[in-house]
Amino acid sequence: MNSCASGLYPTDLEVLKRVFDQLCAESSCLPGSPAAEAMAIRLIALFQGGCTREDELLATARPSSHLRQAASA
Repeated sequence: MNSCASGLYPTDLEVLKRVFDQLCAESSCLPGSPAAEAMAIRLIALFQGGCTREDELLATARPSSHLRQAASA
């Protein structure tokens, strides 16, 4: 984890951006939309709470309906 109490490092932002982009694509939400803004806020909160790996962020931030679809496939 590279983040510190005063902010996020460029590598942290790269991880968050990749996760954000993937989740937006999966949920068909446009960057800048209210749904995307809520997702970004959630991702940053998760990251600051200690969920810093890309796979953890994806698994934790995905909507539960997406997980149900994946489980039934």
